[in-house]
Amino acid sequence: MDKILKYSQLAKALGLANASISVAIKNGKLIPENKRINIEYPVNKVWIESQINSGKTFDLNRIYNANNVIEKKETVINNEEKEIPGSSEITTAEQIRKIDLEKKKADLKKTKKETIKLELQIKKIEGQLIPYDAVKDVFLYSAETFRTIYLQGSEGLATKFMARLGGDHKHYVEFLKELNEDVNDIHKTVKDSLLQGSKGIVAEYKEVKGRGERQ
Repeated sequence: MDKILKYSQLAKALGLANASISVAIKNGKLIPENKRINIEYPVNKVWIESQINSGKTFDLNRIYNANNVIEKKETVINNEEKEIPGSSEITTAEQIRKIDLEKKKADLKKTKKETIKLELQIKKIEGQLIPYDAVKDVFLYSAETFRTIYLQGSEGLATKFMARLGGDHKHYVEFLKELNEDVNDIHKTVKDSLLQGSKGIVAEYKEVKGRGERQ
């Protein structure tokens, strides 16, 4: 079975207008060679798979059967309801084509996954992707560091306030206790906000990535 098709043949196999193939080539979603499309080429495979996922069907029979429609009709008319010679061979050929098509679909899905994996690896190397757990640990460490440093300075703050307001040791202890409780409450709020924010970033990335894959 041919793997290199004319633009019009690829359009016919997908049930598209010829203009759709031209637009895909112009946008770089199809890579032609000598004004032909190699359907086994990874970039071309991914585009064909995207058309299949959007509801199109990829059937090479449309190409081969188009030239034989008139001949088959004349055979049926001439022989009325008699069995067409070689019909069993035609059926076997169609089954082989269907099996081959299913194999191509599976190969396209595999190629697409490998392409996405490679893109993620490249982005990770370039620093465009940061592991979620690493980001979460940095957020929590920052929040905990802020809390620790602030608590260490609480005694000095309490001493200054008592000196200016004229409080005694009892007031100092009570004020320091309340100050520490407030810091702990703020620390919990900040930590929860950071974790929720990081989860939101992950969810947004998945949504954007999903929309990109359907294009």
